Order: sequence, then C-alpha cells, then structure tokens
Amino acid sequence: MQFGARNDGRTDSTPALSKAWSQACSRDGGGVVLVPDGRFLIFSLVLKGPCKGSIGLRINGELLAPIDPNFAVAQIWLSINEVDNLFVDGYGSLNGRGSLAWSIKKFNRPISVKLFRINHARITGITSYNSKNFHFGVHGCNDVTFDHIRTMAPKDSPNTDGIHISKSSGINIMHSRFDTGDDCISLGPGSRFINITNIHCGPGHGISIGSLGKYPNEEDVSDVLVRDSTFVGTDNGVRIKTWSSSLPSSVTKIAFINLEMKDVKSPIIIDQKYCLDCNRDKMVVDGYYLFSELACMLFEDALCA
Repeated sequence: MQFGARNDGRTDSTPALSKAWSQACSRDGGGVVLVPDGRFLIFSLVLKGPCKGSIGLRINGELLAPIDPNFAVAQIWLSINEVDNLFVDGYGSLNGRGSLAWSIKKFNRPISVKLFRINHARITGITSYNSKNFHFGVHGCNDVTFDHIRTMAPKDSPNTDGIHISKSSGINIMHSRFDTGDDCISLGPGSRFINITNIHCGPGHGISIGSLGKYPNEEDVSDVLVRDSTFVGTDNGVRIKTWSSSLPSSVTKIAFINLEMKDVKSPIIIDQKYCLDCNRDKMVVDGYYLFSELACMLFEDALCA
C-alpha cells in the first residue's frame, strides 16, 4: 500500500504491486512484498527476475481478478518469471472470478498463477478459487514445493485444473486440497521427479498424466509418485492418457501407493485412445507445426476435459 494500492476491491492496484516487486527484487539480499488484509484488484501482471536475492510474495489479503472475461494478456493473470529462491505464502487468497468466463474458449481465459523458469520455490498456505483457467501453472521450473494450499472451483467449471505441470523437475505437492472442475493435478510433457503426497482430490477429474502425444518432440514423463491421498466423487482417480495415433514419447517409473477412493468412477485408468471424438485441429503454417513453449503449456488439454 506504500506504492499506492487500495484495499477497496475496486481501485486498480496492479501498478503498486509491480513497483513493490521491482523494489524488493532489486534490493541486495532480497526482499518481501506484503499484500495486507483487504481486497485488491489486479489486472494481468508479470513479476520478473532475476532478483538480487531471495524474493517473497506474502498474500494476507485477497487478490481479485477483473470481472471482464477478456482482460488477460497472453492468457495469464499473475505470472512470476525467471526467479531463484522464491516463496509465496500467507493466509490470503486469489479470486479468479471465473464464472463469467467459463463459457468462453479456453484459449481466451487466463491461468491464475503461472510459475515460469523458477528455481527453488515454496508456495504455502494460499487459497485459489474460481480460476478462469488453471489455478496454478508450472512450466520450466525446478525444485518447487506446494504445501497446504487449496484450490476451489465448481465441479462443472471447465479446465480449472488445480496445478498443471510441464517441462519441470523436482515438483512436490503435499498436504493440500483440490476441489476443481477438471484435473486436481495434471502432468504434461517433460514432467520428471514429481512427488504428490497427502492430498485430497474431489470433485474433479483426478490426477492425470497427459494427455500426451499430441505435438511433435514432446519430452518424456518419468519418476512420478502419488501416495497416501484421498479421492472423493471424482470422475477418475489416477490416469495416464495419450491421444490415439499419438506421436512417440514415453511414460516410465510411475508409482501409485496407498490411495483411498470413494465414489470414483474409474479408480485407475490407462487410456491410449483418449478423446476419440474431439476435433484435433492443430496450428499449421506451411505444413509445419508451430508450438512455442508458452503455447504448449497453455493449449495442452484444451480440446478435452
């Protein structure tokens, strides 16, 4: 608030958050940005590194996304990019206010929080609800822990995955609850050394590896452990899904241990003909597929829940 933010839920506090981050990031030894109690309206914002030390975002208030469903730039709401030694914590929340946007195609809806090329991070205590798209997206990251977080969205909300991971290694998700309209946790290409333990999933579509094999040169998925977790009222428990006639990649070293399931339609499923009835049009220019890292992250599973 020292940089001009207002906790009335109506004033645009995006410039204030950006300035506070820049000062904390440029401070020798690092710094912490505090979002105090209150409601703060935030438009699309990228918080960039590298920083001169560890950097923290402590959210004790509520961050509000704009109601306008077409507000997002590059399909993100809040993105943290290219930072080492990050923590995001607090007793606050992120309100994506997605109900007015869920009828719009996924490509036009923003991820609530995207972590991009982050090394060594811990996200604890935060609640995210009613995201317009994924609650959290993790892409190109290493050594990230989610602990005691909660995501909430109605069971009929589209593509509101709790956490989506791609091209990342050493991701730990523990002691957390996911009530979503899509996958509680989804693992895209390049997910390696993923440890998921002591989570509650439901409602939602369970924990998914994939869908895989849609795009050329996808990275393999390996070393995934899901254990000591509960699934209640989900469409699936744990699943691996690949497209029919998929492009080649591999899924190896997967372990599902001590999972309790109640009212789950398909507790464990391996589906190599996923979404046969979908329209699988791809972006093609002069006969070549064009998929940037960002596009691959955003568009995975866009055609099917």
